[in-house]
Amino acid sequence: MAFFKTWRQLTKLQRKVILILISLAGISLWSHHGSSHHYKSQLTFNLMKEKYGEQKSVASPGPECTIDYANANRLQQDHPCVIELIRSQYLHRPSSPNVPLNLSHPEVDDPSAAQSKVVLTHLHNQSGGFFVECGAFDGEFGSNTLFMERKLQWKGILIEPDRKSFDKLLSKQRRSWALPVCLSTEPYPTKVSFESNYEAGKIFGHGNDEQKEKSIERIKRDGIKLIDVQCYPFYSILLAVGRTRVDYFSLDVEGAESQILFNVPWHLVDVKTLTVEITSRNEQIVNQVTNHMTDNGFNSAGLITGQGYYDLVFVNKRRVCKTRGVLTKRRMMRYFKSHSNLFYLRIWWIVTLLFCCCSIIGRFVPLNKKAIRIDTSANHEKLLGTHSSRPIHRLLCWIPISAKSKSRAQLIQKTWGKQCDVLLFMSSQMDPTIPSIGLPVEDSYNTLWGKTYEGLKYIYENHLNEADWFFKADDDTYVIVDNLRQFLESYDIELPHFLGSRFAHNRLLKGYFGGGAGYVMTRETIRIFVEHVYNNGFDMCINGHHGEEDSYLAMCLEVFDVMFGDTRDSNGAERFLQLNLHNLYRPFDYQATLRAFFPSKSGLDCCSNETISFHPVKDGQLLEYDYLVKYNRHSKKKSNTRKKI
Repeated sequence: MAFFKTWRQLTKLQRKVILILISLAGISLWSHHGSSHHYKSQLTFNLMKEKYGEQKSVASPGPECTIDYANANRLQQDHPCVIELIRSQYLHRPSSPNVPLNLSHPEVDDPSAAQSKVVLTHLHNQSGGFFVECGAFDGEFGSNTLFMERKLQWKGILIEPDRKSFDKLLSKQRRSWALPVCLSTEPYPTKVSFESNYEAGKIFGHGNDEQKEKSIERIKRDGIKLIDVQCYPFYSILLAVGRTRVDYFSLDVEGAESQILFNVPWHLVDVKTLTVEITSRNEQIVNQVTNHMTDNGFNSAGLITGQGYYDLVFVNKRRVCKTRGVLTKRRMMRYFKSHSNLFYLRIWWIVTLLFCCCSIIGRFVPLNKKAIRIDTSANHEKLLGTHSSRPIHRLLCWIPISAKSKSRAQLIQKTWGKQCDVLLFMSSQMDPTIPSIGLPVEDSYNTLWGKTYEGLKYIYENHLNEADWFFKADDDTYVIVDNLRQFLESYDIELPHFLGSRFAHNRLLKGYFGGGAGYVMTRETIRIFVEHVYNNGFDMCINGHHGEEDSYLAMCLEVFDVMFGDTRDSNGAERFLQLNLHNLYRPFDYQATLRAFFPSKSGLDCCSNETISFHPVKDGQLLEYDYLVKYNRHSKKKSNTRKKI
């Protein structure tokens, strides 16, 4: 308060001077932080600037520029000798556009395991891009970039250390640069022993002692041949081609991915998207790679799974976004390189911070001496309006039913269903007496996955703008709609949220939401599913009507930027319950019994006082639940405490 009183006593000129001084101090701190951070980011990357300072004293490859010399002296990633060695001895130029591709299976448009489609989704089907594919094999089988090159006129770099596979790659007449080397696991050129094992080739002796012993046993057992291969850093290869901006980087080296990524100077390269294959779903490796990429400005964008492999997907949050042309610090520093431009940058920061400070202070202290008074009389509500600041979110509830569960649908209509803004029943046959919507799916419990995605498509085409949240439940689920609405108030309806009772799954990194207790999603989530999954023929997940709808739906959405949420309360108790009231009083471990995604408590402590749903609930019990909820709990107007059910 003393500060505000003193501030009121100052003249306008004194206030302006103080604000300018504060702005200048902020600019100095920003410049110092930016330069020190930039210097720290280069300390471990073995670059020319670190070795020779700002003035690079080595301007030419030198007379002793040989491979052995570069390896023995651990030359810098951007050393002219290293760049010249790559260009003169390893780099193969792209084939002419007039020469047709020599493919074994030209009828296969995309031989990748959905990697290219996932990446192109984030890049908005960009054409004319640039890629780097490390582990390119023969340039066709399982290639993550062939579709981009054939259909969207991309160019790039193909890296394959196995000589036999590389010779096949050259015969394909790809229109990309090609190198028979491996990516170095050190920040300098190295020569390593390489296991020549077709598409499963990898650097020998990589990992700990136990992994090395297993490699030796596998080589003896399978008769794998070891060959010497030269390795160069990722940054060195980019400089040799004359390109540091990459739209897609595919890394598949059978085990050395993390060491390669740790030695990339990310502050000197501009990579939009990245897929990293890990041969085993080791949580430690996944966390290690994810944390490193997050620290370097990437967002984790999902997981592509298949038989024996897992591909982590990362998207550069500075380069790939919904609004194009976003001004970033990196772009500003590219422009403000000259001293004159840097002067204007500082002026711009002064003005910006000046207005920010004025705005912040103006919220608390008026600059004039007369205080602004707000009318608090009885007419105040009439003057300002009676609308509450709390957003009122519209809720659509939809329930897949069978032809035999007509009575359950009627009970839901009488109980919790009438509290939804829109209530829909989806069946294989239209029934005007319920009414229910007919979907082109067989009437069977095993076709619940078909009913789910056909139901989402129907909502997308007919009801997408009628609600903000879309809640799916089973016909034997009881929902406390008031609790659901209250829980959803804190979420942004413009984002792709996906919420429910979350369970672990050995093939899904983000887990899945149990369909019995119900799950709720925003309009954006439904749009992503229909436009990018349904309309694309389920390229990235499982098609067909049969299957587990909850895990299949999570598999389809996991590869996109859909936000899988945590629906537990502040005590870590579950809100969406995959059990009914009878189960609550039986001794059981919620996490061990139901494989909960998050750590859960056992017994009654497992479940929240703000419970949203119960499942399964028998027909006659729906009315009992409805009575207990509506008539036997304290009103919110009388008490802030909630009575346990």
